Order: sequence, then C-alpha cells, then structure tokens
Amino acid sequence: MKWRTIGPRRSRRPGCRPGIPAYFYPWPDSAHWRSVGQLEPGAIVVMNPDNGPGVAVDPNYERVVEAARQAGCLVYGYVDTAYGRRAPDVIAAEARLHEQWYGVVGVFLDQTAPGPEHLEYYRRITHGLREAGLHVALNPGQPLFDLGYLDLADQVVVFEGSYGQYVTTPFPRWLLRRPRASLWHLVYAVATAEAFHQVMGLAEQRNAGRLFVTDGHLPNPWDRLPSYWSEQATLLTDRTDSR
Repeated sequence: MKWRTIGPRRSRRPGCRPGIPAYFYPWPDSAHWRSVGQLEPGAIVVMNPDNGPGVAVDPNYERVVEAARQAGCLVYGYVDTAYGRRAPDVIAAEARLHEQWYGVVGVFLDQTAPGPEHLEYYRRITHGLREAGLHVALNPGQPLFDLGYLDLADQVVVFEGSYGQYVTTPFPRWLLRRPRASLWHLVYAVATAEAFHQVMGLAEQRNAGRLFVTDGHLPNPWDRLPSYWSEQATLLTDRTDSR
C-alpha cells in the first residue's frame, strides 16, 4: 500500500462541517454551550454527561440539548466501547438512556477497536442502534482500521490526536476515495490560529467531512472551545459541498 504525507495549505472554504465532542458541563451561564447552540443546522454535537448518560436525567443537559436540537444540530450521545470489552447489551442500554432522557438522534461509540477481529462485535451493536432509528459514529481514532467499519457507521473518526501527530501521520490514499461525509477528524493541542489554519488545510486535502480543532490538551482536550472558535465556526459554516 502506498502512503503520502500531505503538506500544509491555508484554506478558507473547507469541504467539511462541524463535529464537536462537547465534553464541557452545561452550567446555566456556559458560553461554550451557547456557542454550540448557534451552529448551523446539521452540525454534530456529542454530549457526554458522565462518560455516558450518567445515572439520572440532568436538567442542565436537557436544556442545552433542546436548544441545540431547535437550532438544527444533530446531538449524539457518548458511549464507551472499551475497545470491544464491554457487553453489547450494556452499550445498547446506555444508548437507550441517551435517547429516552435527552432525545439524541445518534450515538458516538468511543474507543472503537480498529481491527477485523472486532468487526462482528461492532456489526451487532450498530445493527441494533440503526434498528432503533439512531445514527452511529465509530471512533477508532486512526487512519488504519478495517474498511468494514465504514459500512457500519454514518461517520468514522479516522484521526483523534495532537497537532504534532496530525501533521506527521500518513493517511492512506484510499481514504481520499471514500465519501467525505463519513470521515471525521479531531485534532487537539493546536495552540495558535496559524496552526489552526494549517490543520484546516490538511483536513480539506485529507477528505475530512467532519472536523473539530482545539487548543485543549490531555487528559481532556475537549473540555472547552478553543480561543479561535469564532473563526473556526465561521469557516466550517462557509463550506463547500461535503459530498
């Protein structure tokens, strides 16, 4: 298999849309959630009350999810699959709670094992979720994964990592031939607006259909919006056809 590392290019009209892991608590005065609620229709927002739906309905999440839904955002509920170690029935139960409590339209299956040996495990899970009328995103978080996952999910996170990893990771050419709308990139530790523009250019060249870039760091880089969020939201709204 041939690989290439694509060089940076500044972009003003990326062919991708917002896909945000909104892992920040929705306090009543949360500027982050207010900003999320102002996104264009069709933006994906992942809610994560407690590494899943939690043990009871949280009124603050009810409020912000309803606002995001009214704005036309697609709200997904977070569920951890622990790389195939959690029982499918437990995952299905958590997905049902997300839907019953908050009315999510999809499920974000985190820590997806990337290899073919887990394909049947994820097929069983995604089939049940789709039968329930839910969208599905899988997160192997890397560009090397079994192609069968693209047939199971609406979106696959093909990269989750730092700025340094993003600019040096080779992406296989076959990803450029896949439908853009199914490919999602998540990039953290992008410290400056200039670096953000570099990532945007790379994401466009690498066929990303969903994108979120942040200046946050581990252990939870997704606990806030970045300092350049206003510019990012504008650029992701002013987009070309996401195919």
